[in-house]
Amino acid sequence: MHATRSDESRRTLTDDRTRFEVMLFPGVPRIVSAARNVLSDLLGDDHPSLADAKICQSELITNALRYSNSGNDGGQVRVEIEYDKAHTTVRVVDDGGSGTFPCLTEDAGESGRGLAIVEALAETWGVRQIGAKTAVWFTI
Repeated sequence: MHATRSDESRRTLTDDRTRFEVMLFPGVPRIVSAARNVLSDLLGDDHPSLADAKICQSELITNALRYSNSGNDGGQVRVEIEYDKAHTTVRVVDDGGSGTFPCLTEDAGESGRGLAIVEALAETWGVRQIGAKTAVWFTI
């Protein structure tokens, strides 16, 4: 019997080593679910913060697609995941071009609640400019 990537990932989280994975996705809506699947494979379905991490990651990727050049033709989204058995940090780096800086808004209507969700679920989160690009990250 061959071990699947999920099986291998679950086994590797039994030690204290920190892992780092980087993925570059095309800027299309279907990457939100693809990135959730990758996160599940890396952390394992029994990871205590998997559900919250998947929600936060989905919100950040959706924002990158909606508010930056990542959602334009040829755009990309870079997802960096640093994890061990106790903590998970996810960074979503967009292609820039937004014209606005990601921040919490008090007047969130139907949209605009993504960062409030991240604020509620994550231990900490933040934003960093990398040249023209924007990286939004959370630790959970």
